[in-house]
Amino acid sequence: MSTKAIYEFRVIDPRSPIPEIDRARTLGVEITVANRAAECGLGNIDPQHGFEAAPWKRQSYACTAAIDMAQLEGRPPPRGSILSTIRPDLDSIGAMGVLVLREIGIELDEGADSRIRRISSADSFRPGGAWVPRPLPTREQPWPAGAAPVTESEELAPIAWIVANAGIPMSTRVAIVAAWLLWGVHVPLTTDALLSERAEIDVLVSIFEATGGAFFGGTALREQFADAAARVRDERWGLVAAIESGEIAVNTLMEAPQMAYVVSSHRAGLGLGYCLAPFVCARNPAFRWPDGSTTEKWTIASYGDRADFPGWALALADRLNVFEVDARAEALCPRAVSLKDRGDPIEWHRLAPEMKARLIAYVDERVRPHIRHHDAISNATCQIGPRGTAQHACDPGWEECAQVWEAFVDVGHVADVRRSLRTVVEKVTPRWGGPRNLVASPQGEASAIPTNEIFEIVREFAPKS
Repeated sequence: MSTKAIYEFRVIDPRSPIPEIDRARTLGVEITVANRAAECGLGNIDPQHGFEAAPWKRQSYACTAAIDMAQLEGRPPPRGSILSTIRPDLDSIGAMGVLVLREIGIELDEGADSRIRRISSADSFRPGGAWVPRPLPTREQPWPAGAAPVTESEELAPIAWIVANAGIPMSTRVAIVAAWLLWGVHVPLTTDALLSERAEIDVLVSIFEATGGAFFGGTALREQFADAAARVRDERWGLVAAIESGEIAVNTLMEAPQMAYVVSSHRAGLGLGYCLAPFVCARNPAFRWPDGSTTEKWTIASYGDRADFPGWALALADRLNVFEVDARAEALCPRAVSLKDRGDPIEWHRLAPEMKARLIAYVDERVRPHIRHHDAISNATCQIGPRGTAQHACDPGWEECAQVWEAFVDVGHVADVRRSLRTVVEKVTPRWGGPRNLVASPQGEASAIPTNEIFEIVREFAPKS
């Protein structure tokens, strides 16, 4: 962190705990995984996804996104804090930018306030009005008319592209969006400036100093905005071409015309679906997460803030979570009598410590007394526990694990094993869920439910009229 920087900025992996040493000074900004949100000692700004944590509890329902909550509620965190997110998008990074501006005493004028409102409205997608069908993007009309999500907005898409670019350091992204909030794309130029512009230049420099971002001048910043706009336009033309060629599939089902189904790796999946129906099920077969990994990702959403959606979404998420736990438990427990016959290794090293402990306890208490090959079980389990003080032995190989499972089967405990596994898996399985008008697959990883089963579950719940 720069000596003048007031905060650190991080994108965290939702699957990994926040280091103990950092928790007391971490403020979450859209930390959308319960365990990680609970580790943020300074709270979590997240009015949309249900993981807000004190002292950032929403007091006003005017705040529906992280960015307007950062503007209107709470106080900026102490200097030296770590501002962390797992969702580096225009809302979360914009909220960090707002906190920086507030902390260094820069007033947010009407222009900044208007841009914050537009980000909030687009990110939480509150279009204000009933859904109406509209044409899919075409060469003549590539951008939607009227309200649209962030990536579907011609004004917001370029700055959203910049803040989502993992090639730009987080500190620089925060500084860029803070500058954009104040001036839009017309940031003050730092060369040949008039005396009247000197104050604005000082403000621009102070923003980059406060974040620790690399300052490359107003001219270069304007060029970066122009480059992002050109990239987004090219991406939009690619989207139109993909629709025309059939590479992006957008359709509705005869029995459920109120829901559109979209299969696309393009960021505009939801916006495309809303052209056809007020409910959208979007599957991205290759979503790229902040850590660089790529998985399938599902999003099921409603247009605007429909009063009838929350109950429907909760029921859908509950059903998907039941299937998620079952799929993950089943992956650890073979259906056949012999694991060796299946040829499926148990990836013991991937199991959570709590799960390992529960399985070992199950072997010791329920199975070991009935096993003929007692030594096989001993060899597979006695190496797991503590050795000395904080030392642990290496995990057993799959051959030894296979012997454990065969021993389970030998004594007819397969059903008990499945029940025991499910209880443990349920505690560590990432959840389907989301804000009021959205249900999304688990953060940071692929769902264990087969694609065709997810589609069938959603189709079962799809509104029929």
